[in-house]
Amino acid sequence: MFKMISCILLNNPVGHLGYFIKTTHWNKLKSDIKFCHIIHHQKKTHIIIDMLTASLKYGSSFHEYFYYKFFEKKPADRKRFATTGKMYAYQLKMNPPQHRHLIEDKLVFLKKYSDFTGRNWIDLNTAVKEDIACFMKNKSKVVLKNSKGQAGQTIRIIHLQNKSASDILNFSRINKLDLMEEFVFQHQALMNLAPESLNTIRIITQIKDNGDVQITGTILRLGYGHDTDNLSTGGIACAIDSETGIVSSPGISFDITKHDYITHPVSGKKIEGFQLPFWNESVELAKKAALLYPQNRSVGWDIAVTDNGPILIEGNHNWGARLWQMPVKKGLKHLLEPS
Repeated sequence: MFKMISCILLNNPVGHLGYFIKTTHWNKLKSDIKFCHIIHHQKKTHIIIDMLTASLKYGSSFHEYFYYKFFEKKPADRKRFATTGKMYAYQLKMNPPQHRHLIEDKLVFLKKYSDFTGRNWIDLNTAVKEDIACFMKNKSKVVLKNSKGQAGQTIRIIHLQNKSASDILNFSRINKLDLMEEFVFQHQALMNLAPESLNTIRIITQIKDNGDVQITGTILRLGYGHDTDNLSTGGIACAIDSETGIVSSPGISFDITKHDYITHPVSGKKIEGFQLPFWNESVELAKKAALLYPQNRSVGWDIAVTDNGPILIEGNHNWGARLWQMPVKKGLKHLLEPS
């Protein structure tokens, strides 16, 4: 029902407002308005009116008004951003709903893209204790997920010391987690940069009308304070030069009150200028994944790099434009196929 309502609301400019009202985190919005009022010396009423106007005119969510710093941008610059309204129409065209399950459902994804995922897993919907015990053997930790979870919200890293198969099964059922995966040990260089989580590369591919695979965006996601590297859980994002694999921007977060991250707050290591290991191999992996099921023409691939090379973690049919545009501080709508 929520998806149907969202579809109706996002298909017209006025409907944007209704959708954004439904999905806004109001306490965060109040905080951002207050911050903008204090730092930029703008009246709160002016900020709110301008935010609503931008939503109607550009399809930007209330939060995007602050994430993209529309409060300090001219109309010509605002128009260049791929906003929530634009992305909904674009992704509906590029990734038809009847094909999205290939990457949206993690259990289906792991089966279909098994040549690229580089790790073992088990379906907890059908597994019995003996299966789980066998999977746990000689492992120090595993990852539990909900196969339909989004934005890293359902990921749990479980240390297996003193844990039994019954413990895992009970925990998974209580928390509605139906997928167990091997824990991925990342490349030492990435561990040194951000040691708290598995840090992934987001490579956005777009299959053009002529069948060619275009790399639309490349971003490094770094964890901070959590096991996951998602911006929605406090992570840091930075742009990567798609040709060289060198990080080309400082890190940003969803917290507009924070300055850009020049160094990682845990490791103290400089972010911009970091060279991603196995870069060419990572790009090639994304291109091959894109062509395996080309029914989904625009996918954000999350790739982990191990000491032995890159592996595919997941694909996102509804990849977020914020992660893509915020680090470079400009709109990139012109890179998308017309929708």
